[in-house]
Amino acid sequence: LATRSTSSIEAEPTMTTSAGNSSPRMSASCRPNEHVCCPQTINPAPSSLSSVRTLAVSRIASCSITTILGSCIHCFIGDHLAVDLGNFIYQYYINPIIYDTGYNPVNTITWAIILGLSLFGVVKLLDKLDITVDEIFIFAVSPYIFVGGSLRVVEDAGIVAAPLKYLLITPLIYFFIFFVCVAILILSKGLERVSRIKYYWPFALGGVAWSIVNVWLLYTTAKSFNATIFVLILSVGAALSFLVFVVARLLNFTLLKDRVNAFVLDGQLLDATATSFGLTFLPYAEKHVLPNFLIEATGTAFVMYPLKLIVTIPVLFIVDEYLKGESRNLTGLVKLAILTVGLAPAIRDTLRMTLGI
Repeated sequence: LATRSTSSIEAEPTMTTSAGNSSPRMSASCRPNEHVCCPQTINPAPSSLSSVRTLAVSRIASCSITTILGSCIHCFIGDHLAVDLGNFIYQYYINPIIYDTGYNPVNTITWAIILGLSLFGVVKLLDKLDITVDEIFIFAVSPYIFVGGSLRVVEDAGIVAAPLKYLLITPLIYFFIFFVCVAILILSKGLERVSRIKYYWPFALGGVAWSIVNVWLLYTTAKSFNATIFVLILSVGAALSFLVFVVARLLNFTLLKDRVNAFVLDGQLLDATATSFGLTFLPYAEKHVLPNFLIEATGTAFVMYPLKLIVTIPVLFIVDEYLKGESRNLTGLVKLAILTVGLAPAIRDTLRMTLGI
């Protein structure tokens, strides 16, 4: 219930006493800061005492009924709202992690927003560590992208049981690898301060060592090894990347002359190759919303190639042209994010098909 504001109170009429002085009459309306439902304090004339009592009782009854009815509605709607919200969270966020059912429009948009917002936090962290997101940094981070892709295959193979395996499913795996990656980065930066070793060497070697452990774990537990599909996917992906590079040179397309931009596009094309082969020649299924829609609409998984080119190249152009005045770390992190969302699934899909998982 609300209270009346002072701006709505009019000047109160006055009454003259027997002494000739004027005194304010009690108003029938609420005074400032008084509760609306409370009856007024009045000194009625004896002749109107009965009607005043009736008015007071009616106001109290009205207030009580309104309060009880409002409480009932609040409880009814509140309980149902809590149940609906819980079902919503389980359906779109928790169940896809527990049952590894993939993506839906709701969690896809949510994870994209979280990824975008988290970039600003990472920029602040790197500024504090005095690290520039340049070509060297991006190549030093690349082994951790392989770590992410191979860890997903560790979960796919059932090597890790619940509840620990939930850490290896999107999006939790990104948070897990991020915190470990940051810890290794801080240690590497500390080592640089006490020695002449540049931070990116121990940082990159940490990712390489972790990747080797993951591959060894997968290889020793795998029931099969298909070297043909492994070589085929890498060969086709590399050939297409080289073709795009040659065309860019012939057309003097400066955007792809940048090695980081070329690396980002290579990762996306490798993802397109792995997806196309897995869905066309092997019994795998697409879990992402937009690619799945386009594959069903066109009837072929090879639609992933034009999709990657149509999306990646304009995004890289926008980043270079419209974010060049922003922080260099922000520009570099955006490109690193684009590389990660393409290369990590490519590594996962390639390893799964190679090991028959």
